[in-house]
Amino acid sequence: MSANPRDVANESAQGNFGPLDTALADWARRHGGDEQIAQAFALVSRAVQQGHSCLNLDASHPLPGSDKTVSGRALLKAVRTSSLAGGPGDEKPLILEDTRLYFHRYWQYEQRLANRIHRFIESPPESVSLPTLLADGGLFDFASVTTGPVLSVPSALRV
Repeated sequence: MSANPRDVANESAQGNFGPLDTALADWARRHGGDEQIAQAFALVSRAVQQGHSCLNLDASHPLPGSDKTVSGRALLKAVRTSSLAGGPGDEKPLILEDTRLYFHRYWQYEQRLANRIHRFIESPPESVSLPTLLADGGLFDFASVTTGPVLSVPSALRV
């Protein structure tokens, strides 16, 4: 069953969307977004709270606490024409990259992380001085540790 655009408000009234989801949907409405954009804000918020950085619009998404779903394709179409959404590099609250919908902040986080990983991969490896890592190499203060797993590392390196 496909969701009615007013379902964000209805689901919120029933306690199925959280206060932040509802507040973001309301913000979107006040700033020119239609009900599908309000749904997009609420669903991206819910995805972030579940540990995701974005909402994948390749699939339909269930409305919390309901047997109704929201079509990812319908949201994708709405987002592409919304003034509240843009593409990578745009200064808009929602960023659409391929079929992934991000809050701008989380899109930036992913870009920064990807750039750092890319720089790390491209940089030449630093040489490691094995004697420095040993107990008497001066890198670690082994005098303050009398027992425990830390002592097993230098022991294993001596084998």
